[in-house]
Amino acid sequence: MKIYTKIVIDSKTDEVLSEESFEYSGEVSYCGGGGTNGYDAKYNRRMADIAERTAEMSEEAFDAWNIGGGRALEEAEYGAAQGLIPFQSAFEQAQLESSTGLLPFQTALEEERIGTGTAQTGFEREQIAAGSELLPFQTQLQRQQIGAESSLIPSRTEYEKSNIQFGMDKNKYKSDLMNKFYASIGKNTEASAVGKARADVSSAISSSKSTAVRDAQKRGVAPPTGGFGLEGAKLKVGAISGAREGVRRENLSEYETGLRL
Repeated sequence: MKIYTKIVIDSKTDEVLSEESFEYSGEVSYCGGGGTNGYDAKYNRRMADIAERTAEMSEEAFDAWNIGGGRALEEAEYGAAQGLIPFQSAFEQAQLESSTGLLPFQTALEEERIGTGTAQTGFEREQIAAGSELLPFQTQLQRQQIGAESSLIPSRTEYEKSNIQFGMDKNKYKSDLMNKFYASIGKNTEASAVGKARADVSSAISSSKSTAVRDAQKRGVAPPTGGFGLEGAKLKVGAISGAREGVRRENLSEYETGLRL
C-alpha cells in the first residue's frame, strides 16, 4: 500500500506535478459514515463541492493575475531589471578599476606601517636589553634593603613589646581608677554631711558669742544674753537643708559621670 505524505497537482489540468510517498504494509483503520459498506454519500458530496470551489478560486486568482495586470507588472519589472544589467556591470567595473588603481598606494602605506612596526620592535628590544643590564643592580639594592629591614626587626619587636606593655599598664591603671570611682559612688551620706553642717554652725555661733562678749567688755557694758538661740536655730536649719541638698546633687553628679565612662 502506498501512503502519500505530499502531492502537488495542477489545478487546471489535474496533472500530478510532484508527490512524496512510502510503501506501507500493516494494520489500517478506515473512517466512514457508518453502515456495512463504509460509504457516506453526503460527506463525499460535501468534499466534492469543496474541491470544485477550491479549483474555481484557483482559476479566479490566476485570471486576476493574468488579466488584471499582475502578470504585466511582473514582466515590466523583469524587463527593467534586465535593462539595468549593463549599467550595473559598468559601475562594478569602474569600482574594480578604481580599487586596482589604489593598490600601489595601499601597498606603500602597508610598507610604511611595517617599517614603523620594525622600528618600534627595535626600540622595545633596546629597552629590554637596558632592563636586563639593570637587573643585577636592582637585585643587589633589594638585597641591601632586605638586610636593612631584617636588622631592624629586633628593635621593632622590642618597641612593639614596650607599646603593648604600656597599653596594658595604662588599661590596668584606668581600670583601678574606675573601680575606685564606682566603689565611692553614693558613699556621701546625708548623716555625715548634716553632722558636719551642725558642727560648723555651732562653731560659728560660739565664735559669734565670744566676739560679742569681748566687744561688750571692751565697751564696759553687759554682754548680751539672748538673740543667739533663734538665730542659731535658723542657721542650723539652713545649714542642714543645704547639706542634704548638696549630698543629693553630689551623688547625682557621680552617677551621671559613672554612666558616661
